[in-house]
This record gives sequence, structure tokens and C-alpha cells, in this order.
Amino acid sequence: MPSVLKQIKQLCLEGEYHQALSLAETLSAEEKEFPLTAMRIADCYYELGYYQKAIEWYSKVIESESLREIALYNRGLCYRELNCYDSALSDLMRVEGKYSDVAGTIGEILYYLGKDDSSRYTEALKYLNSCVAKNADDVDALYFIGACYNQLGQHEIALSMFRQCLDKSYSVYKVMDGVITSLNWLDQINELKVFARDQLNEETDPSHRLRDKAVEIVEDFEAAKKC
Repeated sequence: MPSVLKQIKQLCLEGEYHQALSLAETLSAEEKEFPLTAMRIADCYYELGYYQKAIEWYSKVIESESLREIALYNRGLCYRELNCYDSALSDLMRVEGKYSDVAGTIGEILYYLGKDDSSRYTEALKYLNSCVAKNADDVDALYFIGACYNQLGQHEIALSMFRQCLDKSYSVYKVMDGVITSLNWLDQINELKVFARDQLNEETDPSHRLRDKAVEIVEDFEAAKKC
């Protein structure tokens, strides 16, 4: 039976999750090699995007002491994908310090929970800053630090975080949106014009949504000056 588990693992490594899932489910139906088979089934469902099914199987694995921590961690990630942030936070807090990226993920989840409780932003910053302290190039943490500071009204600091992301070639949509939002709050309209001209193009903003947002902000600002 270990050879079948090895085959399932190899299929997962090759991205053949449907085949791996079929083999693992066969073993599970025969009630063999639990909890490893259950973990493989859960992992396959996770990779295939069937997060609710993955949660069901990770929950079974959590009953087993040997794989409890990794199952909790993975179930927390599933809850995050489903935007069930309270459940995600509950699982991930139980494995805090066990895995290298848990702090950053907890910080991210606290940021999303901040929409209903602003004190969560400050709590998120504690986790996110700890990530940057360990790795100054952690651009995901830098982004969420900036996002938290924007929500807390500290737009200068937020802008600084977003610019660090850009300096590290992390020019993703959400970072650029954060820059635009910060510049708008700071009334730095000339800088916003320069940013839109130099940074927004077909590659970084294919839908033109950011450019349209920047243009609307500039137009509203200039219209207000005429009043």
C-alpha cells in the first residue's frame, strides 16, 4: 500500500490532481492508510479549487493527532479562499509560529476583518511588521501594511509602503490602486498625473480601470478648483 501512496504523491507533484484524487478515494473507501489518504484527498480538492470539499476532508484529518497541525493550517487557507475570515483566523491562530508564512496570512485576514472592526487593522500591523522584520523583501506584507495604514488614515505611510512594493517590481493591480487612493487622500494631484502617465499601461492596467479612476479623480479635483 505504501507504493500506492507514493504514486499518489508523485501524481500531485506532477499536477495530476484528478488522477491522484481517484486513487486516494479508492484507498479511503477501503479504509486504508488513514489519515494520509484523507490528507491527500483534501490536498487534491484544495488544488482543484473545491474548497468546501477540502474543508470536509481536512476536518477528518484534524481528528488525527499526527497530521493535525498541517490540516489546521490548510483548512484555514481554504476558509480564507471562501472569505470565511473568522473561521480562517481561528484555525491559523492555532498553528501560529508553526509555519513560516502563517504570520503574514493572519495579518492579511485581520486586514479583511478590519472592514467590520477597525481595531483589526492595528492588530494586523503587528503580524505584518513582524514579517517585514524577518524579510524586508516580503512585498505581500508591505502591501497589506500600506492597505492597513490607508484604512487608518495614515496615507503618507501607506504611500511609502506601496512605493516600496513598486521599487521591488511588485507592480500588481492592487498596489497601483493603493498608490492612487493614497495620492487622492493626500491631494497630490500632480504626482497622480505623473504616476498615471508613467506607470499605467496596457501591461499593468489592461482593463483601463485604474487609468479611468485616476482621470476621474483629476477631473473632480480640477472641477472643484473652478467652483
